[in-house]
Amino acid sequence: MRFAGSTLFAAVALVACASAGARPAGAPDAVAAPAPQEAVRPAPSVADNSPKVDHDVPCPVPRSERAESVGPPPPHRGPPQPFLPSPIERWRSALEGYVRRVTLVNERPLNVSAVCFAVYLTEMHKRIHPLFADSFLASLDSLSPGDPMNDQQLTTRLEIVLTRDGHIQQMGVVRSSRLTAFDIAALDSVDRAQPFGPAPDVIVSPDGFVYMAWEFHRNEVYACSTMGARPYLLAPH
Repeated sequence: MRFAGSTLFAAVALVACASAGARPAGAPDAVAAPAPQEAVRPAPSVADNSPKVDHDVPCPVPRSERAESVGPPPPHRGPPQPFLPSPIERWRSALEGYVRRVTLVNERPLNVSAVCFAVYLTEMHKRIHPLFADSFLASLDSLSPGDPMNDQQLTTRLEIVLTRDGHIQQMGVVRSSRLTAFDIAALDSVDRAQPFGPAPDVIVSPDGFVYMAWEFHRNEVYACSTMGARPYLLAPH
């Protein structure tokens, strides 16, 4: 039985060696070839519905004659400057019965032009801020706390239409503060801050003009901040 078992073991070993392939005595063990890797399948794509912004769109800022940066964030305060308001006759058409040019019917999405609009509005603010916040609002400090001009809720909204070169083509009050003197101060500030410099083509509407609405606040925290500015693009006729 011992012989038979040895013979059987030798036979099994011979079959194993044959299946592994003959190699010379003393040769190192063969290295097994790596198992084939299963191809890695890419993860299923997920639709990206977020708005695409083309950062290569040229957004030139207005020319070098624009106002320099005006300092720290709100509340803004600079050296008081005299602010002389215009007579009401100067702005009567902008104050009474002004018909806004931008409506829900003719407005279209900004898309990539939003980036350039943000740059342009920031440069506009640098020119408007010294006039409205540092000059006009600062001049109100001499008034009594109960004066109507010191009502911190006063807000007026203007529609501003610019030419391609940054001059005002039309402007009017689309939401009044109900205090004519405050509305006039907002109109005067924008008017005296122009020109705002050439506008990038992507923010110019098909009719050749640049459109926006801008809020002006008695509260110095908001004042004429770009947070209250809303740009528009008009749809083609």
